[in-house]
Amino acid sequence: MSILACFAAFAPALRAEDIYIAQAAQGSDSGVDAANAHSVDFFNTAKNWSSPKIAGKIGPGDTVHLVGTISTGLVVQRSGTADGTITILFDPGAKMSAPYWPSGAISLTMKHYITIDGGATGIIGGPQGNPALANGVIECTDNGTELTYQKSSIAVRATESKYLTVKGLAIENMYVRSRGGEQNDYGIGVTNSDINGNGITHYLVTNCIIHDAYIGVSSDYGSACDTYEFSFLTVYNCNWGARNGDRGKGATMTGLSVHDSHFHDWTNWDDTANNNWHHNGVFVYANNGTCEDVELFNNLVGPNYSIVNPEDKSKANHSTS
Repeated sequence: MSILACFAAFAPALRAEDIYIAQAAQGSDSGVDAANAHSVDFFNTAKNWSSPKIAGKIGPGDTVHLVGTISTGLVVQRSGTADGTITILFDPGAKMSAPYWPSGAISLTMKHYITIDGGATGIIGGPQGNPALANGVIECTDNGTELTYQKSSIAVRATESKYLTVKGLAIENMYVRSRGGEQNDYGIGVTNSDINGNGITHYLVTNCIIHDAYIGVSSDYGSACDTYEFSFLTVYNCNWGARNGDRGKGATMTGLSVHDSHFHDWTNWDDTANNNWHHNGVFVYANNGTCEDVELFNNLVGPNYSIVNPEDKSKANHSTS
């Protein structure tokens, strides 16, 4: 073995870094702190990510701090590792804000070992949560029935991403629907979808507040999916609080837990024209696949399921399974 190879074999792994991201570059653009943060463009450029870890690039074990108000979507470029999760952390007062988020405020496709952390200082979601402790926000500012835009919009949009954790976020106004005849099924808080059947494992959404969207937390399963947990959530003004369904024949799911969450207020999703929207706290289904080992416990569902049409109580829209 050469001397160079010998040194390489025993060289210590590079230490994880804290890397700061703002909408536009700040100060020296070194990324070492908020005053010198890199821009969103740095985050969204693949050459600025590495696995294994390279100094100055986003890689396994790093914490990416979001600072200030960010109005451009963030696209995760690489995965973390089992011993080096990449954390995207909202620093105090940070938020992602735009009229709507058509491709996701934060998006990732087949990127694994990623944690998105709103930086809450305590339990903000669930029946015993305290919204005043929330920090990081993802919001739409002008999307809804009576607003400027009527667009599909998603806060966190993942595809076939394993070991994904979303926690401590306030997700607001992905689509502000008004009760009536509108047929737009727009707005999702957090989603992770097994589109190509590669399987999803260890998908966790916890300690979040989500309001005003078609679906609060969305998931599905194709091939050999397992270990989903949705917990300590407060979800309201959403047609479905949490959803998990099969993608077709042969789909399998093992291990879904929904607990310590509060789902309430569906009346803004009443469809007074066609009664198309069935409201649910938690909606789990297996049309052609198999879903096993499902646990739902310590959840509070209600109040304000729907406004019943007094002339036809069959149109009450009050399913809360």
